[in-house]
Amino acid sequence: MKTLWNKYSYAIILVILSILASIILVISSGESVEEKYMSVTINEGETLWDLCQNYADKHALSETEFVSWVEEINDINGNVLLVGDEIYIPVELNDSAVRELASN
Repeated sequence: MKTLWNKYSYAIILVILSILASIILVISSGESVEEKYMSVTINEGETLWDLCQNYADKHALSETEFVSWVEEINDINGNVLLVGDEIYIPVELNDSAVRELASN
């Protein structure tokens, strides 16, 4: 075992450091949904389909993809939206964007 270490110690250390650097990079670069996507507050009578149409010019998803994305990310069933629920939609925030109400 000692001869293996003496012969390949630099390679072993390099592999270990590469793995650690990769893990740190993945953890530190992961943006949360809150930081990346717009949130909206559900008003009475609104559906995910309405939101998809209201923000159609700000995303490139089909209506079905939009609804599926919202349901998955927010862990909800689109058929059961409650007034006042705050959900994230697949509209990326830019530097000047602020949280908006769905009725805007």
